[in-house]
Amino acid sequence: MATKDCNDCDSPGGSFRRSDGKCSTCHGSGKVSVLGQALDYTFGGDGGCETCGGTGKCQTCGGSGEVDDD
Repeated sequence: MATKDCNDCDSPGGSFRRSDGKCSTCHGSGKVSVLGQALDYTFGGDGGCETCGGTGKCQTCGGSGEVDDD
């Protein structure tokens, strides 16, 4: 089956590079800054990324950087 670069990654592929497979919310760290986002968090701390569940991987392609070409 043919694949194509995932457009939902942090650095989506283009004509000269491949998608990086990283979560676009936390940029692959698995954490996001919670500075001022919610009162129940410690200000200035890091919280687990809700988008990727802390894995740091793009949820569309699972970190591979490729998706099926439909």
